[in-house]
Amino acid sequence: MIRLGIILWLALLVPPLYGKKTLTVGVETIDYLPYYGLINKTYTGFMRDLFDSFAQKHGYTLTYQAMSVTGLFKSISEGKIDIKVPDNKNWGTDIKKNSKILYSKPIVQATEGVLVKEEFSGKLPAKISTVKGFTAYAILDHIKRNEVVLDESSKMKGIIKKVLSGRSDGAYVEARVARSILRKMGMSGRELYLSEVYPKDVHPFVASFPPRNKDIHDQFNEFLKSPEAQKIYEKWQF
Repeated sequence: MIRLGIILWLALLVPPLYGKKTLTVGVETIDYLPYYGLINKTYTGFMRDLFDSFAQKHGYTLTYQAMSVTGLFKSISEGKIDIKVPDNKNWGTDIKKNSKILYSKPIVQATEGVLVKEEFSGKLPAKISTVKGFTAYAILDHIKRNEVVLDESSKMKGIIKKVLSGRSDGAYVEARVARSILRKMGMSGRELYLSEVYPKDVHPFVASFPPRNKDIHDQFNEFLKSPEAQKIYEKWQF
């Protein structure tokens, strides 16, 4: 009886091996396809496929929670979500400065810069549209010198429309994303191009994790080297 009691006591201490652990993945509400975006309130794109494959491989159930850019910084800093994607150690530093967030290895490289119409003359100061909550790292020096006036919008499509209509001189956006939006608007995708007047910012998209999820962070880093991950990269031509 004593031995049976010890076995039952140990069973209560050891978590069950069956069932799936549910993880909350914080994602942005903006359209940033082909990387990620919301279509009919459903998260989709390259990142969705990649994380779904990761979850399937390791037996997780994922819940995607969309929120504003600044809201995501706060949520990952306070540990209210299990994963934030995308992220970068240089983003939202004023909010994340006191947290011990873990960052994954680079998932994909993105090229952000100022996209303009062909007739853009390079006049100063230029009115550049960007998404609210984004930091236009490539043109920070121009902003400090008052050579650029920032115009913030909540929607990626909105800042593209402003440039096309002449209400803005340029849009600070990722190049692939701009082409995707233009094509969805029925255009060729070549109506805007990266301006040579301003520098470009090539940086990695990574995933971030609160310290309690170090094991998941390590699993994800290993997953990025797996055949399953490579299939997703090939599918989306990254």
